[in-house]
Amino acid sequence: MNTMIRGLGLVVLLGMATGLSAADKEKQPKGETARPTAPGGLEMLKGLDLSPEQQAKVEQLRDELAPKLKEVWQKISDILTDEQKKARAEAFQAAQEAGKKGRELQKAVDAALKLSDEQKPQIAEIRKEADHLNREFREKVITLLNPAQKEKLEKRNAPRLWQFEVLKGLELTTDQKAKLEKLHKELLPKIQQALRKMDSVWTDEQRKARAETIQAGQEAGKKWAEIEKNIHAAVKLADAQKAKMEEFRQELGELNKSLTEKIQGLLTPEQKEQLEKKLAEMRKKPPEKEGKHP
Repeated sequence: MNTMIRGLGLVVLLGMATGLSAADKEKQPKGETARPTAPGGLEMLKGLDLSPEQQAKVEQLRDELAPKLKEVWQKISDILTDEQKKARAEAFQAAQEAGKKGRELQKAVDAALKLSDEQKPQIAEIRKEADHLNREFREKVITLLNPAQKEKLEKRNAPRLWQFEVLKGLELTTDQKAKLEKLHKELLPKIQQALRKMDSVWTDEQRKARAETIQAGQEAGKKWAEIEKNIHAAVKLADAQKAKMEEFRQELGELNKSLTEKIQGLLTPEQKEQLEKKLAEMRKKPPEKEGKHP
C-alpha cells in the first residue's frame, strides 16, 4: 500500500502541477505558470481501466482538494518576489519544452528561483503542508480501486534497484530479462533489510542533519563521494554507532558485490562494455536523490 501511495505523485508545488480549466488559465496573471488548483499527475492511474463510477469519484476528490491547493499556492506566491515568479514561469516552460518531468522539472524550477536563506525554511514548511494534502488525497484514491487494480498498481510502482535501472537500453534478450527479474526479486528484500539496519543506527537528529547535507550537496551539484564526506563531517556518530554502521555496511557491500557479479555473468561482452560506459557517465553526475548512485 505504501508503495502505491508513494508512486501516485499528484501535486508539485512552485508551478509544476497542472489541472486548470480554460477559464482559470485565462484569469492567470501574465508570467505565471499553471497554478496547482487541482491535483495533476494522475498518469499513474492510466491503464487501470477505471469504471465511469470510479472516474467520477476521482474527479470529486480533485474538486474537494482544489480550494486547499489554491490556498497553499497563494502562500508560496506571497513569499516569492515578482522577479522570482517570472524566473519560475520561464524555467517551467523551458523545462517542459525540454521534456523534463517530475523531480527533474522541479529541480530546474527550484534552481531558477534562487531562494534566499529566509525563504527556504518558509517554502519547506509549506511543502510539508502540501505533502499532507497529497498523502490524504492519494489514500482516498487508493480506496476507490478494486483488488485487481491495486495489485496492478503495486507491481507497477514496486521499487527497483538502481543496478537494474541502468541496464535499460542494453537490448537484453527475453531470457536475460527473465533471469534479471528473478535476481531482482531475490536480492531486493535482502538489500532493503540491510539499508533498514543502517538507518536504525541514526538518531532523528542525525537523520535530519544527513538529509539537509544531502539536499545542500544536490543543490550545489556535488558528486556523491563529496556529499558523503560532508555527511561524515556534519553527523557525529558515537563509537558504538560507528561499529554498528561498519558491520551493516560490510553486509550491504557483500550483497552489492554478489549482485554485480551475477548481473555481469548474464551479460555479453558488448553489453558489459555498454554498461561500463553508462556507469562512467553516472559517476560524473550528482545523484538525483539519496541512495541513487553507482
